[in-house]
Amino acid sequence: METLELELQQAQLDIEAMLIMGATPAEVALKMIQTRGMVSTTDKPKTLKKAVCDEFKISENLLFVKTRKREISNARQVYAYVLVKARGMSDKEVGRICGLDRTTVIYCVKTVEGFCETEKKYRELIPRLVKDVELGFL
Repeated sequence: METLELELQQAQLDIEAMLIMGATPAEVALKMIQTRGMVSTTDKPKTLKKAVCDEFKISENLLFVKTRKREISNARQVYAYVLVKARGMSDKEVGRICGLDRTTVIYCVKTVEGFCETEKKYRELIPRLVKDVELGFL
């Protein structure tokens, strides 16, 4: 996560410089997002739920269905992880949203952290989703 923090700090410095030169905050933010490739403006998801479902190629209706199918359970785990880590929600709150027990939410967080250590897909996906949430796009 150090790389993400450095990128965000650099983006903040760039934005401050552009503001000094007279750009509006909205123009500066949009420019930074477009130039750094943080979010595609053509197919930007409107919600975190949609973003996660799009990444795992599942329907939004399936995210909270009680099933153990790998693609659905992984998507649900990633969704819970981002809610806990990026939005700062408690395990209990996330559990209420996802229809999970709070201990299951804890398990989701640990599982996704494990995925990030072992699988390239997750090492790329998770920081991108977290960054998008932190920047207010999801």
